[in-house]
Amino acid sequence: MYELNRIRTEKVPQDELDGIKNFLTGSFAISLEDPETVAKFAINIDRYKLPKDYYANYLKNLAAVTVDDIYAMAQKYIRPENATILIVGDRNEIAPKLDKFSATKQLNL
Repeated sequence: MYELNRIRTEKVPQDELDGIKNFLTGSFAISLEDPETVAKFAINIDRYKLPKDYYANYLKNLAAVTVDDIYAMAQKYIRPENATILIVGDRNEIAPKLDKFSATKQLNL
């Protein structure tokens, strides 16, 4: 919840954005070496109704993303107050630890 709130109130540092853009650029380039991935790209264009030049322009579009773009999208789409948190595990171990977070002090398990 801290990180969801933080991305809405603080801009991503430029060096972090540059790092992830470099990572995604490298991952994309490497993925093009696998014919199966290239085929999946073609399927994705049809399945998700992407522009025909989506992957041809991917690196250009990725490079154009700014800190302000991320901040604007976080403001538009990230809603921590609407988040659903799913916790999986042994009820007997987890329930007592989570009880302190319950508004009613009772968990609906």
